[in-house]
Amino acid sequence: MLSLIMARCLATVRHGGAHHGPNAIIQVTAEEFEALKAEGKVAALEEAEPSAPAAEKPEDRTALLDEIIEAMGKVAKEEFGKDGKPNVKPLEAVLGYDIKAQDRDDALERLAGLLKGGE
Repeated sequence: MLSLIMARCLATVRHGGAHHGPNAIIQVTAEEFEALKAEGKVAALEEAEPSAPAAEKPEDRTALLDEIIEAMGKVAKEEFGKDGKPNVKPLEAVLGYDIKAQDRDDALERLAGLLKGGE
C-alpha cells in the first residue's frame, strides 16, 4: 500500500504542478517527503492512509463549530496567524474536511461564549 504523508511546507515547494508557499499543507508520498525533508522544505503533519474514509462534515452548525474548537487544540502554535487565529488549512488537515474562515471565526466566537459561561 502506498503510504502518503501530510506535510507542512517550510519554504515554497513545487508539487503537483503548482507552487505551495510556506505553511501550505500538501500530501506527498513517503519518498517525496524524504527528499523534500532533506532539502529542509517540509515537515510532517501526520501520516495519512489513502484508503481511510474521509471525515464527514457535520450538517448541524453547533456540532461543526464544536469540532472546529476541538481541532484548534491540535494545531501547532506556528499554524496561528498574526491575528491570533489558527490558519484554516491546518484546521482542515486535522478535521479531514474543508471549512471556511467564517466557520473558524464562528467557532472562536462560540468558544469565547462558552468560556464566559454561556452555551
